[in-house]
Amino acid sequence: MVYSFSDKAAYQLLSFGYMVDDSTFLKEVKRVRAGKYLFVSEKGMNIKEWHRFSYKVKIDMGMNEAIELIDQGFRKAVKRCFDKDTEYGYKYHLVDLSGGLDSRMTTWVAHDMGYRNIVNICYSQSTSLDCQYAKDVAHFLGNQFYVKYLDEASFVREVEEVTKKNFGMGYYAGITGGNQFLKFLNFRVLGLEHTGQLGDLIVGGGYLKSLREDTIDVNGIKYSNRVSCEDINVSGYEGHELMSLYLRGFQGALSTHYIRSNYTYAVSPFIDPEFIDICFSIPKCLRIYNRLYWTWINKKYPMAGKIQSTRKQRTRFFIFQKLMQLVQGGFRRGLHIIGSRHFSHNKRDMNPFEFWYATNPGIRNFVNTYYEEHIHLLDGYKKLQADSMMLFNQGSVIEKLQVLTILAARKIYA
Repeated sequence: MVYSFSDKAAYQLLSFGYMVDDSTFLKEVKRVRAGKYLFVSEKGMNIKEWHRFSYKVKIDMGMNEAIELIDQGFRKAVKRCFDKDTEYGYKYHLVDLSGGLDSRMTTWVAHDMGYRNIVNICYSQSTSLDCQYAKDVAHFLGNQFYVKYLDEASFVREVEEVTKKNFGMGYYAGITGGNQFLKFLNFRVLGLEHTGQLGDLIVGGGYLKSLREDTIDVNGIKYSNRVSCEDINVSGYEGHELMSLYLRGFQGALSTHYIRSNYTYAVSPFIDPEFIDICFSIPKCLRIYNRLYWTWINKKYPMAGKIQSTRKQRTRFFIFQKLMQLVQGGFRRGLHIIGSRHFSHNKRDMNPFEFWYATNPGIRNFVNTYYEEHIHLLDGYKKLQADSMMLFNQGSVIEKLQVLTILAARKIYA
């Protein structure tokens, strides 16, 4: 069979950083999407749906009832995940940990339920608050803690290796140092890779636009609006939040599972189907702005909320912080405009791509050289080539790496 390159898929990756429908980089190969499976019989193959998430809201639910629901549901989901390690004879539980709440709650609740031999791993810039907060949590719980610093940003060079491992379904640098870290772990004693993926979206209401309006906004889940991506059908979703769950969540964030599956199986209690159904039965007014998330933590696991986190509670001090961030952001953008590019890069971020590109000549040279040596692969797709050149030359570092992803996919798959 002859395979052909899909410029439609390339445009999706340039715009969103991942595929938003059943596309792959090969026109003849389609993706089986979340909640569906491939049914094979003597009559042929067809795709069937086994589950679809929707709102089944209990309107009169109060905050206390919601807290009990998610706490019981989350503990069941944690048990299902962690018991698999024991079932298959693995000695240690491998749990990702960052400075946010999602991975923290996975490791915290597991510890509260009596699971021990927990090994926490973190990969981030050494100067980031994520690294410090993750270490604080691991030490408080008495867990083993290992960190891979990303200061040298060498993972940026893995464009072809990672694109092979994730089939180009998401931009290759999305996993940052995760692929490198997983290579060096001993999976003869480590079981599943436990994460906190999608917690902010599912419990925290991270993609609820407002309580009065839930109009679907495709632009709200894009990495880049510089390139036009047409023919995106989102008519089958109940609202913006559910669209975000399926597209930015399942097809975007979880595309790193293709990479992780080369080493182990990645799970998150937040994406347990039963738990998601529970969360979507809770009124939006309780979930929006992390209200339920923080109230649950403060009531059931108060110490987990006292250790500093990169996700702040919505207090008066929080609002002051956000205002200061806006002012500082405007100042940094001003410096960027007048040419002081270095000052617009924050090395305190977990993954400061702009800082790495500006201060690491080796990484900058690799990115530019890979682009220059491979942009000719799009000679047969003049519009795509022109848009890719524009995005690379005018875009952010992440947008440059999105361009590198489609060049690697063109080289590898077609």
